[in-house]
Amino acid sequence: MNGQRKDGSVFPISIAVSESSVDGRRIFTGIIHDLSEIKRAEDERDRLLMLSPDMLCIAGADGHFKHINGAWSRTLGWTDIQMLETPWMDFVHPDDRELTLWACAELFKGQTIRGFENRYRRVDGTYRWFSWSGIPYPEEKTAFCAARDVTDQKLAQEAMHRIERTNKLQAIKLDHASRLTLAGQMAAALAHEVNQPLGAAANFLHAAALKFSDPPLADETPLGLLREAAASVGRAGKIVQQMLGFAGQRPRQREPVDINDVLRDSAVLMRPLAAMHRIEIRLEECEPAVVDVDRLGIQQVVCNLVANSIHAIDQEGARADRIIAISARATGPQGRGVTVRITDTGPGIPEELLARLFEPFQTGRPDGLGLGLWISRSLIEADRGEIHAVVSDGLGAVFEFGLPAVVPAKPEGSRMTVDA
Repeated sequence: MNGQRKDGSVFPISIAVSESSVDGRRIFTGIIHDLSEIKRAEDERDRLLMLSPDMLCIAGADGHFKHINGAWSRTLGWTDIQMLETPWMDFVHPDDRELTLWACAELFKGQTIRGFENRYRRVDGTYRWFSWSGIPYPEEKTAFCAARDVTDQKLAQEAMHRIERTNKLQAIKLDHASRLTLAGQMAAALAHEVNQPLGAAANFLHAAALKFSDPPLADETPLGLLREAAASVGRAGKIVQQMLGFAGQRPRQREPVDINDVLRDSAVLMRPLAAMHRIEIRLEECEPAVVDVDRLGIQQVVCNLVANSIHAIDQEGARADRIIAISARATGPQGRGVTVRITDTGPGIPEELLARLFEPFQTGRPDGLGLGLWISRSLIEADRGEIHAVVSDGLGAVFEFGLPAVVPAKPEGSRMTVDA
């Protein structure tokens, strides 16, 4: 209701009328309140709410909005009248309604809500993700709520997850390609390694056949010859299985493993290739130390470093003694770490290459892609370790990588030298 001042201006008012009786006569008393200041404060509040990027509302327990700010129409495209006349559940995505009903029930029972998310339908039929905060007023059967549009953050998170999945798949493929490259380098040497036990098996079987001839033409017993043949075939099969396991493609899988077992298997795989280049591989193990790593990944790192050393020793400037040494030692407080060191007697690492050694496409080899050390670093870091090149006073390259130990190794004690 409006009143009019003497000057003709109009202003909002409220009128309260009461009835009384005086000397038997009915008397009506009216009180007029000037609401100008209250109206001005409400207008300022509404203008402030209109500026908010968040959707603010007063929600009733009857399932309708009682008041909304302008962010609702800007975000969803519905008019204020449509938003106020339509039950809010009609705007909620069907998959989110059950959870929304639960959140509303908790809110109107007096529970404050924060971070609740659901989807609201736009006028064009698409949906936007909202994150809600609400404060209940049970005595008035209402709640003050704020909803923030988090659709863009959701889309960004989904895009990031897709990128992470793609990167993970590409990393698996790149690791596999790197192992296949190493496998190709080892193929000829391993073929020779497999040929030896197979040839021995053939000889034992031939001798067994002679034993069964009439008259027997062999001194050994047939059973002994057959056992020797089986053992030779078993050795060949083990070599093939190791090669297939190394060259196979599979996702990374961390497991507790003794670092010595990994180094031993790596040395067995690389020994034939080193022998073809007249290079000796020496393996020095530490006390048993269990690390939680991707076994194949660490094996790939060791084989890659050894393959680099084989190539380096074949270059000019290498020492006469052609040796690659693989060693492990306990490090850190109470032996809670393991450091693996690989050294060679090659010409060493060029100083200009040292600072960017682990960057992609950095190589001192004319036929190299420069990805081996980069992949090796990613594999070591994925197992919470570190890898680096060590500056050596003498000739030769020195690489070290460290890994945390699950079962600590003994920091002191005798080492074991294994013929690799």
